[in-house]
This record gives sequence, C-alpha cells and structure tokens, in this order.
Amino acid sequence: MKRSVVRICGECVNENGSNIIIYRNECKDVVLFENKYYHTECFKKLCELKLSKRKIKKWINALNNISEYEQNAKESINEYFDKDDVYRFIISTYDIAIVPSYIWIKLDKIYKGGLNGMSVGIPPAHLYDMWKRQITNLNKIYDNNKRKGKEMDKVQRLNYDLSILVNKYDSYLTWLNQQKILAEQSRKEQQEKKEKIDYKKISDMKIQSSEKNEDDIEQLLDELF
Repeated sequence: MKRSVVRICGECVNENGSNIIIYRNECKDVVLFENKYYHTECFKKLCELKLSKRKIKKWINALNNISEYEQNAKESINEYFDKDDVYRFIISTYDIAIVPSYIWIKLDKIYKGGLNGMSVGIPPAHLYDMWKRQITNLNKIYDNNKRKGKEMDKVQRLNYDLSILVNKYDSYLTWLNQQKILAEQSRKEQQEKKEKIDYKKISDMKIQSSEKNEDDIEQLLDELF
C-alpha cells in the first residue's frame, strides 16, 4: 500500500476538499508558503484576491514565484517521508515500542548539524541509507561489546549506534562521491560503445535489403504482366 500524508489547504480549509492527500514522490499542484500548504489553484486565487484589494509587493512576488513554492512543498514532503523511514527503521530494528524524547531531540540535531563536533547536518535520507548499509557492522560491534561485558538496553544501544553513524558520515560522503564517479564512467562507456557501432555494416544491410525488395517487386511485375 502506498504511503501518504494529509495536509490541510490554508485557503479552502472550511470547504469540502480542503484535505490535500500527497503520496510519496507524487507531490503535484501543492504549494508551501509561510509554513502553510495550499492547492496551487487555491493559492493563485488567494494571491489574486489580495491583489484585487491592494497591490502588496508580498503577494505580487508570491504570484510570480509559485513554482518556487511548489518546490518547497516537494522538499518538505520528501523530508517528512525520509524522517518516517528513519522512524520505521528504528522501530523494526531495535524493537522499541516508544522512542524516548531525547532520541528525537538528538535526531533533530543530527539533521540540522547541531550536535557537538558536527560541521554539517545529515539529511534524513542519508542517515537512513547509511544506517541500512551499516546495520550488519553495528550488530557486530554490539555483539563484541556484550562479550566484553558492556551491556546496553535497546535505547542505549540505539543512542550508541547513532553516535557511530555520525562519526562515519564523512566516509559515507566519500563513498557517495565515488559512486557518482563510477556511474558517470559507466554512462560514458555505454555512450562510447554506441558511438563505435559499425554504421557501414548497417548501411550495407540496408542496401542488401533494398536490392532484395527491388528483386521481389520486379518478380511480382513479371507475374502480373
């Protein structure tokens, strides 16, 4: 089942259809303006209504930059789903029924780069991807700590693993960059292969095919006449 999120249109909030149901990667015709969501058409009408009363620069700019506010909505919704991925992963991996508030505070600081020693934030999508890739190693670290007598409950382990992931972010960014380079190299190689196709052979095949068609036509004419 496709995951969705519901937002209330700030303009038609008291009318039927005020709910905006948004599915992942399908955020269309939705605007985020001053922390409120709107149907794009509703937002246009709002701007035009404001401007009909008084030409305020704020609403002139708003009407002229709707695509920017649509992009803001997409980014905000994507971030919501990315954070939800992290939450679901925590619940399923660490078997925690209730995540303590200090973990949410720590996660928020991680996203914003507010933990001590952090120079940049870690986007939720990066954290989720890194966590999935590192969970086997994190399990090994946990098992090794247990053998050494360093016991941790589920929440303590979650907090411990988060600290490890933060420290590995630079390595993750290096790895991501390497993947981009490899992907670009692969794309170029595929393009070069296409360019090395022997077009002379293709041309010869076309000529042979054309000659065969002409022979067939001539034979058919002979039969008819």
